[in-house]
Amino acid sequence: SLAVISSQEQPLLEMLMDSASEVPELLEPEALGALMWSAAMLQIHHPSMLEAVIAMIIEKAPKFEPQTLSGLAWSLASMNLHHQPLLDVMAVTSLQQMARFRPRQLAGLGWALATLEAQQQHLMEAISERVAESADDFNSQDLANTSWCFATLAWRDVTMERALSRAAMLHASELRPQHLATIAWCAAARLNSHVNKHPLG
Repeated sequence: SLAVISSQEQPLLEMLMDSASEVPELLEPEALGALMWSAAMLQIHHPSMLEAVIAMIIEKAPKFEPQTLSGLAWSLASMNLHHQPLLDVMAVTSLQQMARFRPRQLAGLGWALATLEAQQQHLMEAISERVAESADDFNSQDLANTSWCFATLAWRDVTMERALSRAAMLHASELRPQHLATIAWCAAARLNSHVNKHPLG
């Protein structure tokens, strides 16, 4: 992947990005997602590449799989790139494939939406419903990220909240200290109107 290229090879990375931006229509959804992931990992804001790749992602969005959609959402959030047309298209595609999202993908998608403070009500409703159905299958990080997502967006859904609480108690012995602290903060935050976006600093 491009993200393993060292900083000493920056000119090579720039060349690869330029080349990719010239032929994005030849790239499959997974490759487009990989380009965005690489750019996010290295925090490279390459205007021509991003513009060309985003245009092709929007065009090819119906072909995107849950893993690629979740990874793409993470990339946008990591770059703090709030591209509304792309978010809207991703929301539509994610809704169509919501039944196929696995716990890690649900958690990642929710985390990205909360980080971007994206207003995607229908998608959040669908994520909330899926979380309520599958929370027991979430691991420590998934529980923490998902809890943080809903608390940060001040999203209330009693059924989903009960499912997350049940899952946290079910996996209590497996929760890492950082995740435990995040889940505890989220539970407390639901009792208050003010939500601090960075509960642990």
